[in-house]
Amino acid sequence: MFLKPPQRGRSAHIRRPFHRKSTSQFTSDLHSRQQARSRTRSHPPHALTQRHQVQSQLRKPLVLISIAKMFVSYFFRIGQPKRAVKIFQWITRPDFPGGVADDSEFYAVLVDGFCKNGMILDSLRVLRVMASENLVMGSEVRMWVYRGLLREARVKEALELNAALDCGTLRSDGGTLGLKDVVDLLDRMIANWVD
Repeated sequence: MFLKPPQRGRSAHIRRPFHRKSTSQFTSDLHSRQQARSRTRSHPPHALTQRHQVQSQLRKPLVLISIAKMFVSYFFRIGQPKRAVKIFQWITRPDFPGGVADDSEFYAVLVDGFCKNGMILDSLRVLRVMASENLVMGSEVRMWVYRGLLREARVKEALELNAALDCGTLRSDGGTLGLKDVVDLLDRMIANWVD
């Protein structure tokens, strides 16, 4: 007896008919997989989604501010302060994501750049935003604006602003200057500015 060689093109094994699972078996498999995954999580999936949305909303303005800070410092470095003004105006718009930025370092970069480029009016606008948002104005920021005002021969305004920004400075009526008074003083200085 001769053995026949296997025929080419046909498989030697027997094919099984396609077995479909019923919908109840499919949903039970899906449910068991979800339970297995949820055992490894500490929070249910919907809580993770909500927490992720909140965290991404909180991080978004911080990312924008750090990118804006890089652009602003770059524009000052290459001698294009007008572009920095546009970024400042964009960040202080009411529809800016996350509201007005509350990053003192960003505003310090703006004040420093504006004062170095002789744009004291714009540095006063930045200082006004900082005062209205109750941000800490460092001694360097105050000194840059003070020296800039003196360079512009605005001695009276420089002395008034320095007195207003000093902690515990007394007014003529004996009361201390509040934050609202600083904002009012800056508004008055900006409105009366003539180049």
